[in-house]
Amino acid sequence: MSAFRARWIREGLEPPVGTTGIAWPLRHISAQEEGSWVFWRQGMAWYCAPERDLQLLEATLRPWQIGPGSKVTHPRPAEVLEVVRDPEWDWPTHVTLVMPGGDLVFNVPIEQLVMSVEKEAA
Repeated sequence: MSAFRARWIREGLEPPVGTTGIAWPLRHISAQEEGSWVFWRQGMAWYCAPERDLQLLEATLRPWQIGPGSKVTHPRPAEVLEVVRDPEWDWPTHVTLVMPGGDLVFNVPIEQLVMSVEKEAA
């Protein structure tokens, strides 16, 4: 199961329309949850149905899969140097990136990134 960068499109509910986050399908432990996904943004999550609530964008990693050495493909190729986690919930929220030329970019929200889902060749 992959995750996707996604945009919230359903009006009248939180989060606001146009909010970008990360979405992935949930494992279904009951018939009522069949087809449910989670939409995650900065440590907050909402149950949703992708066909009704989301515009799925690019495939990416789930938040807890992002770590040092992860490859970023969008908006520019880069590598994750460090992950900043929410101190209360221990969720990753931001990253520090190393650009190909060695420049560092600090405090980038993970929802703005598309992470490579390809396995690195050994």
